[in-house]
Amino acid sequence: MPITISGGVQLSGPVTLGPGVGAAPTPGAENFGYIAGGTPSSTDKIQKYSFTSDGDSTNVGTLVSGRGQITGNSSDVSGYVQGGYVVSYVNQIDKWPFASDGAASFVGNLSSSRRMCSGQSSIENGNGYQSGGLQDTPPSQTRVTKVDKFSFASDGDGTHVLDLTFSSMLQSGSQSIDNGYAMGGVTGPTVFNAINKFPFTSDTNATDIGDLTISAFGGNGHFSNTHGYYSGGQKDPGRVTTIQKFPFASDSNATDVADLTVATQDGCGTSSKTFGYVTGGEPDMDNIQKFEFANDGDATNVGNLTRNTNTAAGAQY
Repeated sequence: MPITISGGVQLSGPVTLGPGVGAAPTPGAENFGYIAGGTPSSTDKIQKYSFTSDGDSTNVGTLVSGRGQITGNSSDVSGYVQGGYVVSYVNQIDKWPFASDGAASFVGNLSSSRRMCSGQSSIENGNGYQSGGLQDTPPSQTRVTKVDKFSFASDGDGTHVLDLTFSSMLQSGSQSIDNGYAMGGVTGPTVFNAINKFPFTSDTNATDIGDLTISAFGGNGHFSNTHGYYSGGQKDPGRVTTIQKFPFASDSNATDVADLTVATQDGCGTSSKTFGYVTGGEPDMDNIQKFEFANDGDATNVGNLTRNTNTAAGAQY
């Protein structure tokens, strides 16, 4: 029996009408970027800056304890800081709400005390990750391959669930909807250019899926809907301005697509849906840089932090 739709269109026969298939959800954030903690002076300040209008950051809260060399994560409602160093190694996980400015709270511990790790977040699967880094194993310190996972849905400790392909510190993290990425790093005299990938849906060890254009450490990690990014960092014999990107759709090497306004390492990388941001870094910087994902253009300075900050943790929503 024919079905007539307004406008004169007729559907006949065994026609099934169902919901349409939309585009894949877009990672990233639309509102604010955060930079929490960091050095010098192992600050406890949480700073916030706008993704919708260029400008300076403001102090909006405090961590449970001030520290540097920390790792950041983001759920859809909260920012997280893990590990770090202040006088001694730290294994605690701090959390603060995006909905209201204020102090962070203690919500759990990592499986070990570590610093200079990379962070990855899966909002879709509800977990934060801390990868690699320098672990406190008295009387010495050890660079590790371990990746810890903790839940966004319920406060609690992180657990060691998988391993990277190599041990290093000062890696940088990125993420797609399906996978976490750890890029670069350093172990003693060896500087790495590897891009590791691990799945969010199963606790499966990482695989080496490509290389950065240069071997570097202490860079900034970013992500768009289609690509991961690595900006800045330290490459012997000095810091670089390079912005690199690699595709999520296929496992392949990164390409050099743009430059930061100034060579920096140990800054803090965040991502909106359309821009990558780099805040602070060494040598003693307080600037906020941003670059557009769509056009592979160079970064511009768009504001300043409340203080010079490096080795801090980033979050976004």
